[in-house]
This record gives sequence, structure tokens and C-alpha cells, in this order.
Amino acid sequence: MGFILGDGTLVFTSRSRHAWFYGDKEDLEEIRSDVKRLGFNPSRVYHRSRTHKIETKYGKYQFEHEEFSFTVRARSFITLLFALGVPLGNKSKQAYSLPPWLFGLQKWQKRLFLSTLFGAELSAPATLTGHGYNFYMPQLGQNKNAAVSDSGGKLLAEIVELIEDFDVKAQVTSPEKNVHTGIDGYSNRFRLLVSTEPANLIRFWSMIGYEYNRRKAFLANVAVHYLKLKQRVLGEKTIATRIAIAQKIAAGSSNDIHSELDTRYSAEGPPALPPSVTGFRVGSYFPKFDEFLPALRKG
Repeated sequence: MGFILGDGTLVFTSRSRHAWFYGDKEDLEEIRSDVKRLGFNPSRVYHRSRTHKIETKYGKYQFEHEEFSFTVRARSFITLLFALGVPLGNKSKQAYSLPPWLFGLQKWQKRLFLSTLFGAELSAPATLTGHGYNFYMPQLGQNKNAAVSDSGGKLLAEIVELIEDFDVKAQVTSPEKNVHTGIDGYSNRFRLLVSTEPANLIRFWSMIGYEYNRRKAFLANVAVHYLKLKQRVLGEKTIATRIAIAQKIAAGSSNDIHSELDTRYSAEGPPALPPSVTGFRVGSYFPKFDEFLPALRKG
């Protein structure tokens, strides 16, 4: 349900019955396996090359895309998902919300719903351009036809409510008007943004994370490890500086500060004495996230 709300669609007409799933081939095979465990027969994974043309307020774009998908045609499967709260047809043209029963689930069940939705739709962990130590806000966008655009903000607010059960901070932006022009008119865009406070990202990626998306799940696991290491190094710098300040007071000169106060990933020499012991940054000896990844990708 979570995945198809993000990267799928339900079709139920007199001529056609389909529950479509779109994604990477390996991820789709994992979903197919779970569909089979439920007792339904999915199709094979289809592949086709597609050319897309999109007009936004920033310009017109055309690009090629390799699309992988599979479908489940069982009437009972589609009816079940619809009964659970998945809308039929084009989701961007409809006003819908999360079903009330989701909010009464156990946390591990809420986590499964959120992680599969995020595997389909939420942005992958990535660092700021030109500053590889800090991460962009993970974001989930919601495009809605102008006639029903308010429902997009309400839907994201409901997702934020579920996220907050895990002590994770997130917010919904004001709508960005007329971001896309289609055959049915203009669409407005809302964004769900997760706070980039390191402890918040660690909780988000380690307690919720991504399912049905191996690439995002791997990056999230590495990002949690990276942020924890970064916090540990910064903590060591704080301790080293407090010792240095105490030594300076006792000795009367910063020249007496011992060089053994160097920490991991720091430059040679004693730590600098800032006006306070807060606000440290990692030094150039600490790897950027993109430099941290290759060793963990080996094998």
C-alpha cells in the first residue's frame, strides 16, 4: 500500500483491472516475491524505454527513461488495496487522505507503511553541493491539480503526524503555484521536509528509512554511520578543547598545551581555543560523505 501510493496506480474499469508498480528491477522483484507470499500471481517485470516531455514554470524538459514495472490483475487484490485506502486512477487529480486506521497501528506497522512510501517517493540521502559534510533535507513532493491542491498539503501533514511518532521533526511547505502544466491545467506542489539536525536524521534514517529500494536503504545506512562518526569526532574535539582551556588556565600560556590533544580526523597541532567550546566543525582530514562511500561499496 505504501509503495503504490508513491510509485504505482490502481486501475479498475469494465475493460481493465491493474495494480501497477514502478521502480528498479531488483526492487520490483522483491515486491513481486511479497505479492506471491500473499497468494496472488504478479506479472513478470516489463521493461521499456520512454521519452518524457514536461513543461514547468522553469522551462520545458525532455528526457529518456528506462521504465520497469509489473502488474497484479486479480480483482481481489485491487479491491483489497482500494478498501485499505488507495485511490483508483490518477492520484494527482484527486483529493484523498490517509485512512484513520493507519494512526491506530503499532509503531512497527506504521514504520512499514512509511518506509515503503519513502522507498518509492522520498529523496535519497545526498550532501549539499560544494559542501560534502552536510546533508540536504530529505523531501517528499506532492503535485496536485490546482482544483484539489489543498488536499496535497493535508496529506503530507498526515504523513508528518505519523513521522512524529518516531520523535522525528518534519514540516510541510506552503504550496508552490503552477509548477507543472498538463492537459488538465496547472498543478501546485507541496513538499514534506525532514529536519537536517544530525540527531534527527539519525533517528529518521535508522528508525524509519526505506523499504523496496536497495539503493536508498544502503545510502541511509551509510549516512547514519557517517553522522554518528562525525558526532563522535566533534565530541572528542569538545573534550580536547576543554582540557586545553584548563591547561591554559593552569599554565598561564597556550604554549604549554600538549600536542597529544589531537583528535581523529584533525590537523596536526593542539586544538584552537574558540570563544566557547560549542560550534565546532570537522576539519579537512575528515572525509566528505562521497569520499566515505567507496570503501563501503567494495564487494
